Amino acid sequence: MKSAGCRSVRIGVESADEEVLKATGKNITLAQVESAVSWAKEFGIKTTAYFLLGLPYETEVSLAKTLAFSKKLRTDLAHFTMLVPLPGTQVWEMAKKGRVLRSVANSWSEYIRYEKAIVESDHLSADQLFKCHRRMISSYYLNPGYILRRLSNIRSFKELHEFFTGGVALVKMIFQKTCI
Repeated sequence: MKSAGCRSVRIGVESADEEVLKATGKNITLAQVESAVSWAKEFGIKTTAYFLLGLPYETEVSLAKTLAFSKKLRTDLAHFTMLVPLPGTQVWEMAKKGRVLRSVANSWSEYIRYEKAIVESDHLSADQLFKCHRRMISSYYLNPGYILRRLSNIRSFKELHEFFTGGVALVKMIFQKTCI
């Protein structure tokens, strides 16, 4: 892939709790994720991991596992988004029935991923999910080790500018007050 021009890979990890992965039909293991990230790094391919917060059966403990795993992977970027149940998906059906997962959105305009949580479950309120989301983002990106690692990989003024503007946007998002 590297010789064909691949510069980055994005991996949908979703959760670092094996039980949540099984329950939601994500047919991967954490060992497979670690191998994929390791191989990409070995060949100099940038990595991004995607984590979906608020999945059915998720708890604050499973979210803590996800945060710890995201840091262990040491990917170049990590995206933490809150679950948005979309029509036609399994989680949409669950949210409609109100079993395990419920939507707290009052209109389609609230179907967003970052400004507020629109789902709650038997284990997490929308407010808890929102607060966990903010904590995870700040813990991952404001970690001195992560910042130093990113700074040491900057090779141009363009990359420095991207790092700076991304950092400003990150700080604004972390301290944004929107919540259910």
